[in-house]
Amino acid sequence: NTCAAFMAAMLAQGRGHFIHVGSPASLMPWPGATAYTASRWALRGLHEALCMDVVGTGLKSSLVYFGEVSSEYFEANPGSHEHIPAIGGWIPPSTPERCAEVLMSVARRPRRVTFHPFALRLMWWAARAAPATTRWLIAHTGRKHHR
Repeated sequence: NTCAAFMAAMLAQGRGHFIHVGSPASLMPWPGATAYTASRWALRGLHEALCMDVVGTGLKSSLVYFGEVSSEYFEANPGSHEHIPAIGGWIPPSTPERCAEVLMSVARRPRRVTFHPFALRLMWWAARAAPATTRWLIAHTGRKHHR
């Protein structure tokens, strides 16, 4: 809805930039986060579709993936931190201030996809190179639902 609200004015200007903040869950889903993962995949799909729709218009769409952010999110969503697979511990958390710097960098110099921190990009590369191994690690180090 937000993109739709600004699209006409941005198209009329012939310039503009949508910046979406995604999650590694849309690249490497983990146990116990089905609804969260589905929403992050939807955002990824929106970004990918926008990239195609704005070709030649002067508009840009960027998707920024952050690892864990040391914010109030986990306090406001009890139990969500425990869903992060243990291998996620290999990616150092970022402060909200550092995330803001990354977003400002993307605003100044648009990129289709940005990963922060760099360790998250390395994990994505590993997931693409060895998808079955990565899925196994995530499945076996993430929290499962038990009946």
